[in-house]
Amino acid sequence: MTDKQELGIGLIGLGIGQQHLLGYQRQNLRVAAVCDKDTTRLHEVGEQFQIDKRYTRITDLIADPNVNVVDIAVQPWIRSPIVQAAAEAGKHILCQKPFSMSMRQAVEMVEICEQHNVELMVNQNSCFVPGFLAIE
Repeated sequence: MTDKQELGIGLIGLGIGQQHLLGYQRQNLRVAAVCDKDTTRLHEVGEQFQIDKRYTRITDLIADPNVNVVDIAVQPWIRSPIVQAAAEAGKHILCQKPFSMSMRQAVEMVEICEQHNVELMVNQNSCFVPGFLAIE
């Protein structure tokens, strides 16, 4: 699957995740579904970005056959079981920073993705900003 139009992105977390939707929109990427526990926000964001599939349960988004990539935009302390469920379902995964709460947890998430042959990426949007590079 190389054509970006073929990928269906499922976004979990519509707080900071709304910024991701703007980026996906600019890149003409297809967001297949969104998920948030706040039903008001879920409806408003779904309407704003014209996303019909809206879930309040993470397991429902992960089970959606139109979702190939799961963007996990939730707090790091609840991320690990979501990564595991998505990997077990064969979904590729994008996580936000910080990736995990511990090195052990990070290694476990990487290993589960390797076991299920899914891509795992951490969104580090400031890695190459000159100021951050100078600090190193």
